[in-house]
Amino acid sequence: MPFDLTDTHIAKPAFTYSDQGLARLQERFHPLPRIGSAGGGGERLFGNALTAIEIVGVGGAMSYLNARHAPPGKNAYEVAGLPADVVLGLLFSGVSIFTGYFGKYAEHGLNVGIGFLLAYACRMGSIWGQAARGEPGGPGVRGYFGAGADASAQPYQPQAQHQPAQYPWAA
Repeated sequence: MPFDLTDTHIAKPAFTYSDQGLARLQERFHPLPRIGSAGGGGERLFGNALTAIEIVGVGGAMSYLNARHAPPGKNAYEVAGLPADVVLGLLFSGVSIFTGYFGKYAEHGLNVGIGFLLAYACRMGSIWGQAARGEPGGPGVRGYFGAGADASAQPYQPQAQHQPAQYPWAA
């Protein structure tokens, strides 16, 4: 029996490169980002990356400024007796939200304000975390469970504090 290409038992391709086939493919996979199109995934992706760079960059720079230039006995650089990260964070955020001073760049002003507040939140989190694991009698669970079988048991003694890494550019 000769082979007939018009037989109906031969499977038809699920996709053809016709306009209808491409339209069906586009409908099926419409969530895929269109990186090259205006307003598509590329512009949105770049905007999100820029936001992250602004916030993390300002937060890191302010943290460095706090660590490097804080007065003796303080943990933050101060302006008029107030922590600079809080003052600048509230200033930039407030001006961006309430006054319209930055105009079409208000989003960037808000990102900078959030970066300063991020530096404050990280600094306070570090302080509270160190206090929680600090000396006996401070916050957290410290001590020992009584004399029991070993009457010579000593209370918990915290380990010596680790020295920060010494970087050549921080001299």
